Parts: sequence; C-alpha cells; structure tokens
Amino acid sequence: MKQKACRMAPKVSVVMSVYNGASYLPAAVESILGQTFSDFEFIIVDDGSTDQTSKILQSFRDERIVLLKNNRNLGLTKSLNRGLERARGEYIARLDADDISLPERLARQVQYLDAHPELGLVASAVVYIDPDGNELGVQRIRTRDFYSALLDVDFVWEHSATMFRTACVQAVGPYRDEFKYMQDVDLWLRIGEKSGLMVLGEPLIKLRLHPESIGATVRVCQREYGLLAVRLAKQRKLGGEECPGTLLSGLNDIGRLMAEPEAIGWALLRTACLYCLLGDMSKTKRTLAEAVQAYPALLQDSERVVGYIVYFGFDHAAMLTSREGAIRFVRNLFANLPSAAQSLVRFRSRALGQLYILSAFESYGAGHMQLLRKEIVLGVANDLGWLRNRGIWSMFFRSLLGFAKRRKQQCQSDL
Repeated sequence: MKQKACRMAPKVSVVMSVYNGASYLPAAVESILGQTFSDFEFIIVDDGSTDQTSKILQSFRDERIVLLKNNRNLGLTKSLNRGLERARGEYIARLDADDISLPERLARQVQYLDAHPELGLVASAVVYIDPDGNELGVQRIRTRDFYSALLDVDFVWEHSATMFRTACVQAVGPYRDEFKYMQDVDLWLRIGEKSGLMVLGEPLIKLRLHPESIGATVRVCQREYGLLAVRLAKQRKLGGEECPGTLLSGLNDIGRLMAEPEAIGWALLRTACLYCLLGDMSKTKRTLAEAVQAYPALLQDSERVVGYIVYFGFDHAAMLTSREGAIRFVRNLFANLPSAAQSLVRFRSRALGQLYILSAFESYGAGHMQLLRKEIVLGVANDLGWLRNRGIWSMFFRSLLGFAKRRKQQCQSDL
C-alpha cells in the first residue's frame, strides 16, 4: 500500500460508475485496459450492485484499477463524485459500463488537450452499436461549437465520449447532487463558461443503444433536467449567477411533471423511435400503442408527431452510415403503426418530403449541389407543397448556376 501511495499521479483518471451492469461490463473494462495510452488510473465505483458486477470487477488483476464500492445504491451523480474525489489525474475521462472506448481514445484526447490549453473539455464522435455489439453507424458532427449547442436541450451528446481537466472541476465544482439526470450537461455548461469545449470529428467511443436500459419515465426526467440546466446557464450568462430559488422550483416542477400523461406519451414515442432505429419492429408497434394509450391526445397533434419523427430520423438515423438511414427509418416506422395510430399513415409522404428537404438544406451548406438537386426533386415528389417554397427553388437555381459556371471554366481550361 505504501508503494502505491508513493507512485506519481497518472496523467488521466478514467471514472466509471456501474450498477447491475454485468451484461456489458467486461467489454467496457477491457476497452480501457487495452488502450494504447497507458498512463492512467481506472476508478470504478460499484454502486451497490446485486448481480455479478462485483465478481466481474474482482476478476480483473490490473494495478491501475481502483475499486470503490457503495454499501447501497446511491445513484449515478453521487457515485461519480466519489470517483472524482479519488481521482489524481490531470485529466478526467468518463466511460459508462455499457460503452466501449476505442484503443486510441485516451491517446487522442490527451494529445488534443495538451495542444490546446484554452480548452477545458474535449468530446468525440461515437460509433453506435446495438445490444449485441453490431455497428449501426457513426455519429455525424454538425457543429464544433459545443457550448452553444448545449444550450439547445434537444442537442444530446454522450457522457462516455468526454475528457475534461481536473482543474476545471475544481474551479466550478463537481456534479451537482440535485441533478439526478443530465448531471453531465450541467457540469459541461459550467465548465464552458470558463474555458472552451470542443467536439472531435473522429469517433473514439462505441456507444451501445438498448432502450430497455432507460424507460419512458426516465426519458421525461432527462429532458426536464436538461431544460433546468440550460435555464440556470442562461441566468448565469445574463447576471453572473443563478437566480435564488430557480434550482429548487425547477426540481419541484420535474416532480409534478412525472404524473402528466402528455410527458409520458411523448417519452414513449421517443422510445418507439429508438426501437425502430434498432430494427425491432414488434417493440416499435407495441410502444407506439402504449404512447397513444397513455396520452390519446397525441394523435390530435399529428403535425407535431410527424415533425418529431422526421427530426428524430434526421438527427439519429441519418447519422448512421448515410442519410438513406433516415429515409429507411421513416418508412419502417410508418409501415409498422399500430391500429391505434393508423390515422398517421396519411402523413407518410409529407414526412418523407420534409426529410428530403432538410437533407437538401444540409447539402447546400456543405456545397454538395448535385445531391441537393436530387433531394429537392425527391422532396417535391413526396410533398407537392414544397413547390410553393421560394427558398427551395432559390437553392435549386443557384446550384444550377454554379454547375454552369464550373462547366464553362472547365471548357476554357480544356482549350
């Protein structure tokens, strides 16, 4: 023990909390022990697990592992803070017990933080995998301005993909105990007020999607805690500090929301979309039926429901391999509507049209003019309403003018 106490502090402290995570834990632990960067300690907090988690953790014989065990389940926030208190590294890397770090993960993030002292946190893109570990696709990066993106509560990033400076945590404080969920977003926003945040385009994490791990009620809470974190951040940005009572009143509001059928219905819709993304159509249909049963008025707001489906496809399915993934997602979802939601079938073409037009806007921003023209044509073919949109045709004709100009320049160079 004395020899360990005298060892120099590692460069990185990897912090993981696990509660009854035996199914995926071995792969997560091995992914850290197999890193190309070896100057780290691996702090694992067993949060009162009652399955085989403790036995699995004790089977690893690596001196870099530091095992901490809670006598009872304290929850993720308190467990992570216990890990932070024990951490000795200059940098903190996070990993959840069902995710996997790619071999170069620590090396790449350390290298980037070393080279950019103005940054307090660096995240990365992720490879999404299904419960069996099969790759679904790579997350697309639309913005490197991590702080501004976090102020949009619908922007979601993965806790496991981050590495941040210990000094930043010491400056702004650890995870706040009041945040049962989205404690990471609250911390990142506080760090971002004092230093830069960056997202690397290179995927360094495999993130496991399995809806069974997070029920609909939890989804409601996650969003509301995220909204609270953003509200507090905006108050700090305007006045330098949080308004007294905002945190407490926000927590009380979340408690009341738990019983609202509307929130549960929307959360179940989100879970159904995730099942569809994973290709489990039977659970997709069943969960959609549960959403309508929990909140029948959901179908009275069909325009909003269709919009949600489209943006889910654009933000999630489209980042898996290609935008065609979003088209497949929307088609599959509308093809597997339960009888209680059959009234949505008539919106299928409108949803596909909107999805193609969203992709066209992104193609325009990226300068992919040939793809843009194709997507506009497909968008109009699915929804003739886009014929009346001047912005769409402005993009279309600008792309043609650009094409004609490039052809002229090419012909002149050939001469």
